[in-house]
Amino acid sequence: MTPKCTALALAALAAAPGPCPAQDHFGAYAVPARGEWVQSNERLSVEKSRPYVESFRPVDFDARAWARLARAAGMKYAVMTAKHHDGFCLFDSALTDYKITPRFGGRDLVREYLDAFRAEGLRVGLYFVVHTLMEAVSKNGNLLLNVGPDARGRIPEPSVRILEEVGRWMGRNGESILGAGAAELPKPEWGRFTRRGTTLYAHWMYPRVGHIDLGDVGDRVKSARLLPDPTDTVFAVELE
Repeated sequence: MTPKCTALALAALAAAPGPCPAQDHFGAYAVPARGEWVQSNERLSVEKSRPYVESFRPVDFDARAWARLARAAGMKYAVMTAKHHDGFCLFDSALTDYKITPRFGGRDLVREYLDAFRAEGLRVGLYFVVHTLMEAVSKNGNLLLNVGPDARGRIPEPSVRILEEVGRWMGRNGESILGAGAAELPKPEWGRFTRRGTTLYAHWMYPRVGHIDLGDVGDRVKSARLLPDPTDTVFAVELE
């Protein structure tokens, strides 16, 4: 796992008893049926992917049947992809229209899934991607990383690796996170903006989706520099 997984999923994996989980990859990428990474692997823009989203109508989705099947198979917990790398949400959100609810009679598939699995006595986690730390800060939020020490007071090794990875990333990109917040700009398809004072940070998370467009603030740029991160491209833009 990486920092791109939420604390909720980590908590479910760490606390759930038994070695038999289910991870349900489910979303609009089921329409082309070429895997959950189809948008990235085939370099599809959001517009080219939109027909899959608009035709995604899981009319036979029955969370209770899924939960009964999981319990009968001896599974003790399950993790569902509430939002995968394509950014499409299987739950209702006031922050985006790129979601299932207005396209499927108002149904919130994540809520149905949670209720059904919990009714069967199964623990549930949610896999929620689009680089969660930057997502949270870009909305004036914070990210809580849940760490569950074992009965002897030791932090589990997977959690240690995740925290170390977070630390390395923050060492390279911390200025775009610490003391930063929302940039009050429209949310771009290619990533997220954060801002600290007169410095705007463009987190180019999905370069295959499109180039960086600063919109109306483009004419106010004094200088730009690239933060030293080999995996996530972050530009610091000084504004007038």
